[in-house]
Amino acid sequence: MRIPNSKCLTLEEIEKLHKSQVKQLEVISGLTEEQRLNWLILLKMKLRLMQWLIYKTTIEEAKLTARQKFAKKIIINTIQRIGTEKLMIIVYLFLI
Repeated sequence: MRIPNSKCLTLEEIEKLHKSQVKQLEVISGLTEEQRLNWLILLKMKLRLMQWLIYKTTIEEAKLTARQKFAKKIIINTIQRIGTEKLMIIVYLFLI
C-alpha cells in the first residue's frame, strides 16, 4: 500500500496503514502474528541447541586430540626406555 501524498499523516491514518500492512503480511505468509512469534521462538531455540551441540563437539574433539597426542608421547617414551624387544612382548600381551 502506498502512503498518500500528504506529508503529515494523523495517528489514526498511521495505525490504519499499519494494520493494513500487517493483514497483508498475514495473507502473504499464511501465518497469524501469534504463529509467526511462535515460529521465531522455536527457530531461536533450535539455533541455541545447534550452537550448544557445536560447542560440545568442538570441546570433545579438542579433548580427544589432546589425549591422542599425550598417548603418542607416552608410547614414544616407553619405546625409548624399554627398547624394541620388550615392547614387542607388551604389544603382544596387549593384543591377546
